[in-house]
Parts: sequence; structure tokens; C-alpha cells
Amino acid sequence: MNEQTRPRACDACRRKKIKCVITEEHSSCSHCSARGDNCTFDHPTPFKRPKQAYVAAIEMRVSKLESLVARLAPPGFDYMKEVGPPITAESFDNNPTKTRKRKQSGDIAKIPVEDDDDASDAELLEVERKFRKCLCINDPVPDLQRYYGPSSTAILFTAAQVYGGQLDDNSKASLLRPRFWQDNERIAEEKMDDDILPILPNDYPTNLDKLVELYFEHVNSYFPLLHKETIIQELQFRKLDRSFAGVIMLICAIASKFSDDPSVLSVDNDSLSAGQKFYKTYKLKCRRNQLAAPSLNDIQSQILLQWYLQSTPFSKASWCINGLTFSYLQDKGYHKKTSSDDYVDDECEEESFSQSSSVKRRAFYCAFVQDKSLSALLGRSAMMHRHFDVQQPSALPDEVGTSMELSIKYFKEIIKLYSIQDEVLEALYGTKKVSSHFPEDKVKESVAKIAQLNDKLYRWSEDIDLECEHYLLVISSTKPSVVKYNSNCTDDFTHSLMSNLRIAYHILQIFTYRNFITMPRRSTFRSTSLSVATQASINLLNIWYAKAKRNKQHSFVDMLIATSPFVVCLVLVISACECRKYAGETADLLELKYIEIGLRLCREGEKYNYYSGKESDLLIQLLHMCNLHVDVNNLPVVEEYENTSSGSSTFSLDTPPSTEHTQRLYLDLLGSINANVDAPMKEGNTMATVDNLDSILNDYPVTNTVDEQWRSFINTLDF
Repeated sequence: MNEQTRPRACDACRRKKIKCVITEEHSSCSHCSARGDNCTFDHPTPFKRPKQAYVAAIEMRVSKLESLVARLAPPGFDYMKEVGPPITAESFDNNPTKTRKRKQSGDIAKIPVEDDDDASDAELLEVERKFRKCLCINDPVPDLQRYYGPSSTAILFTAAQVYGGQLDDNSKASLLRPRFWQDNERIAEEKMDDDILPILPNDYPTNLDKLVELYFEHVNSYFPLLHKETIIQELQFRKLDRSFAGVIMLICAIASKFSDDPSVLSVDNDSLSAGQKFYKTYKLKCRRNQLAAPSLNDIQSQILLQWYLQSTPFSKASWCINGLTFSYLQDKGYHKKTSSDDYVDDECEEESFSQSSSVKRRAFYCAFVQDKSLSALLGRSAMMHRHFDVQQPSALPDEVGTSMELSIKYFKEIIKLYSIQDEVLEALYGTKKVSSHFPEDKVKESVAKIAQLNDKLYRWSEDIDLECEHYLLVISSTKPSVVKYNSNCTDDFTHSLMSNLRIAYHILQIFTYRNFITMPRRSTFRSTSLSVATQASINLLNIWYAKAKRNKQHSFVDMLIATSPFVVCLVLVISACECRKYAGETADLLELKYIEIGLRLCREGEKYNYYSGKESDLLIQLLHMCNLHVDVNNLPVVEEYENTSSGSSTFSLDTPPSTEHTQRLYLDLLGSINANVDAPMKEGNTMATVDNLDSILNDYPVTNTVDEQWRSFINTLDF
């Protein structure tokens, strides 16, 4: 046999697994020659190449391990230096692996670990995920997983598991008794709750596609709760899923407010009944289970339910529902950067993970805006202040370059404004202590807080994203502390977005300055605050007027913005009564013309919601009681105001010049504490120290009966 074709070992040496030594002088190996055996090479070991699928599986596993190491390695640690560059077919042919000297495990440098006794949030979430995976191995529905915080039993249980060995899922499942683990929570609850009727295909309207399109055009463009492509795709195969059906039924109920199809009305020719039949279907067939862990669709349904109830007689119930929504969000861990079930086990799932994570963040911030809006409107404590850590929503790849990207930018600015609103309520309207008078130290503290909040509003106007500024807002160079929108915008949708931002800005102004308005006796504080709030009210109604005149179809807004015409009319009524008190009954009151606009805006809203009708009735009652003469019987339509106004400057779309005057008034009020509202406060110049306010306080009557007098005045108004 040719030596070049011989195997490395003869048959005898291969069976004995010893080294076979063949010399040139002999045709047999040294071992066979010594024993006198016949050295044969008849049965060589067959060469078997690994299967291609096996090699592919190994490569995929190595790729996953490399990805895992890259995620776990601390910043700056380059593991490539230890294991070498990635191996490709070309690099392997040029430098075969068999010629390389393998590195021993001891040669690899240890990954530096910071000496920190406290585990990071990411580590805790990973521990909690492992714990939940251990308890949910028999649970085929990932939506049923819940979030467990650092103080939960999850940490203790996982710490105990460290002392044990590894068990596969089948072994763990065999140790769980079926009596306690055979059903997941949702299935078990559905067995006990048999009064809910099943959803059927004929429960969906024939114009379903049109209603879904109306929802995304008029609602989701302002509050991007849902991802349009996902909803459209899931409509093909999830119609009978009760959780998803609840989302669709509420979408139809809300979209009915924007539809001219008479089939969406429950009562003929009554626009207020639009969507009621879809809500009834949701209530009978789609309401969520109360015991099982909520799914993402359940949380979305809760938010949609609040938006639908805004237009019904039960609008005040939205606050309670939103509190339940926040409980669901925390139950699922959506108040954290990485929620309890947001863990990618496969790289191919990365895209769906990104989409799912983005939609969850949108759900959280929709509930966040609802919380700040309703707590301000109803005078109640916010559900959640700063106990969350969630990234702001972002546009998904298929939304980049579309109007949805603009909607996301608008939504992020609304989030920033309502965060300031939360600080306003906490600083100026806290309920820790209700005193029977307004002592001097409380006045100083309130003035300081107002100055600080003014500075935050100024910073918001300065820190608007440049891309957002290009589309939405134009910052006035002459009056930098005033957000001025572009009245010449040709796009109706963009004009509507920037109008809403401007309205929200003025609402914050009113909430900030009205701290001294609700005082029955006259004072420097009250007069100045009333002047600023009155001017902000006029500006707000100017924006509402332009928006209503331009957009014939109403747009969806939260309750705080939706009810702002009524709120500012109340401010204008107080201002008009004060002016008449000191200027005489025959004074020409500009406020009355704007009260007309506000009243007309309330009347326009009566076609879509109940609260506008209630606001109109209360406002008319108040005007009669205060003897303010506004012709409520022949109110012109919104389009006619331009012709009925006495001068074009009355309804100018730009900020009225008197804003500078009211700002100067408030600067005079804050002059003793070196406040500069028109420029950002410098570091160190906080408003914590308030001195030399004696001259201002001389005009302010300190009395124990102020609150009682004001309550007596309120009691005379029969609301």
C-alpha cells in the first residue's frame, strides 16, 4: 500500500488505541513487528463529514453566544482581543484553524466587574424574568406574566435557586402538580365567568374599514396609542379574540363621532348617540377579566374607554378608569424601561420586540397625559408623579417620513408640557394643609413658586426640538417668552397640532397665575394675577376661534384642552365683574366679546359631547346672575365672528400687544425678589429666598374670614 494513502494507524494499533510507528525499512509498524503480528490496514476509520444542518446550528449558537457576551460585557471591554476576529470561509482558507494554537480558558482576561453591592435595574429585571419563567413554564400565554419589584419574593426565590442544579423545562413541569397548575389565570377565570357572550363575526359593522380609518385620522394622529399596520394586519385573524375585539369595538365607538353615516347612531337624528351600540357590544362581550393579568390589548381598551366616555354623561368616571389603567401598567411593568415580558430570546424577534416596546411606551404616556389632564380638571391628586422610568415614544420605521412622525413629535411636546402642569398642581394646589387664611409666609412661598414655574415654561419654549419647531412652532425673536405659532401655515393638520400646543401653553399660564384669583377681596396679588390670566384667556380663545374657523371637522383632544373655552370664560366673567365694579356699569367690556366666542364654541361642541351642553347652560346661568349682557339667543356661527367684530385687532391671530403689559405687571410684582420671567434663571438665582415684600403685602388684607367669604359667594351660584 502506498504510504501516502495509508491511514495513520494500522488495524491492531487502532483497536488498542496506541501510537502506530511505521519506519521506512519495514512495511509494518514497530508494534506489530515486535509481536510478530501481521500489520494490516484493511479496516480504516471512515471519514464522516458533519451534516450541514448541524454546522448551521453550531454557527447560530455561536452567533447568539457572541451577541450575549457583547450585551453582558461592560463598556469598553473588547472580547475580540481574547477570542480573535470572527471566522469566515475566506479567512479560514487563508489561515486554517488547525494551524492555530488554542487558547486555554485561563488565558482569557476576566471581565472587569464594578464592586457595587446594589444590583442595577437591568440585573434585577433579569433575575425577575428568570423567576417568572420558572413559575410560568406551563403557561402558553406570555401576556399573563406580571411584573415583580425588587422587594418581592422573586429575588429571594431566585437566590435560593443558585444553590441548586439546572433542570430542563420538562423536569420542572413534572414537579408541578396539575391540580394547581393545569389552567392559566385567564382560562380559569373564563370557566367561572360564563355570563359574557362570545364575540361573533356579525357583531362587526359593515363599514368597519371606514371607521378604523376615521379613528387613525382624527384620534390616533393626536394621541398615537395604536400602530396602524399592526391593527390592520391583526384584523384578518383576531376578530374573535375577545381582548382584541374590545379594542376594535371601542375604536368604532370613538370613530362614530367623526362619521356622517347614519348607521352609527343608536337614536335617529341624535348625534350624541353615535357609537353607543358599539360600546354596548364591548360591555356585553369584550370587557376584560378582572382577575387574570392584563394583556396589552386590555390596557389599550382601558385608555380607549376613557376617550369614548369623554363625550358621554359619564365623563367624570374617566379619572377612576385611568387609575385602574395605571394599576394595569404597573402590574405588567410598563412603568419601567424594560417591562417584565420584554426579553428577546432570538435575534429574529428583534424587530417585533422594538415594535412591541414602542407600543407599550405609547400606552403608558397616553395614560400619563390623561392623568395630568383629569387631575387638573377635577382638582384631584395625580395617580403617578415621578415613580416611573420610561423612554419617550418614538416613530417606528414604517412611520418615518409620514404624518405619524409629526404626530409623535407633537405628542412628546404635550408630554413635556403636562409634566410642567404636574409640577404646577403639586406646587400651588397641594392639599397637605388647608388653612383658614393666607399668611404672609405662604404668600412669599407662592410668589417664589410662580416665578420658578414661569421659568420652566420659558425653558420649554426654548428647548423645543428644532425639527418640531420647523413643523409646529415658531419662536418669536422679539418676545422669546411667548410661544407664537405660524398663522400662515397652509396645512390644516399641522395648524391643528400647533394650535393644540399653544392652547395647552396658555392653560398652563392660567393655572400658574390663577393662584390668587379665587380671593374675594381685592389685592395687588389678585389684580395682577387676574390681569395675566385674562390675557392668557383672550389668547386661548383667539386660537380656538382660528382653529374652529379653519377646521370644520372637530379634532380629538384631552379633557383639559376640550373644556378650556368654558374655563377661560369663567376667568373672563370674573375679570368683567371686577372691571365693572371699579369702572362703572357703563364700561365697555372687551371680555364680553370673548365670552361670546367661548359660549359659541361650547354650543358647537354640543353636537359631539354632553359636557359642552352642560357648560353652555352653566355659563348662561352665570351671565344672568352676574347681569352681564351677552346675546345668547342669537349667537352667530363661528365663521360669522370675523364680520361681527368691531375691529380686526380684536380677533387677531397673533399674540395681542397687551401681553407685554401684563408681563410687566407681574414683573413689578416680583421685582422685590429679583425675578426675571423673560430670561431663564441662572444657577444659584432660585426663588427660594424672598425678601422685602412688605410694601407689596401692605395691599393684601390678611384675615381669617377670606375663605369663608369666598365660599359664601360660591354658594350663591346654583350650579
